Amino acid sequence: MPAHIQEDRIREIARKASMAVKQAVEYTALDVWGNIRENSPVSHGRLAGSWQMNRLSSLRYKVQTAVAYARYTNDGTGIYGPRRQPIRPRSGQALVFQSQGRTVFARSVRGMKGRKYIEKSIEQTEHRKAEFVEMALEEVGLI
Repeated sequence: MPAHIQEDRIREIARKASMAVKQAVEYTALDVWGNIRENSPVSHGRLAGSWQMNRLSSLRYKVQTAVAYARYTNDGTGIYGPRRQPIRPRSGQALVFQSQGRTVFARSVRGMKGRKYIEKSIEQTEHRKAEFVEMALEEVGLI
């Protein structure tokens, strides 16, 4: 039994598949962005509201913030951070800072544990990848 290949049909399927991949990538990027905004620690809301998503190409997106302390909040500081060292004064005898309305003097502090909200956000999106692919395939008419 001979098989008939319709070149136009194959091109149409390939075009739709390409559109579906791009759409699934966009859904994934939007979900990561939304999860990071939702999972960011909130004291005053500055960090959560600062996340931006930029489209670099049809298959690449970047989620970023200009808030300087975002990295420290996620990764931790002092003994909990990448250096694994207590925080000590650069000059002088003590660190001086405000905590709960009081001035605190300390020779060193342990730092703070990282919240790992970025990793949590990515993991939440990982669980939805198949859903995004299915949505994109339906949207372009391949399923």
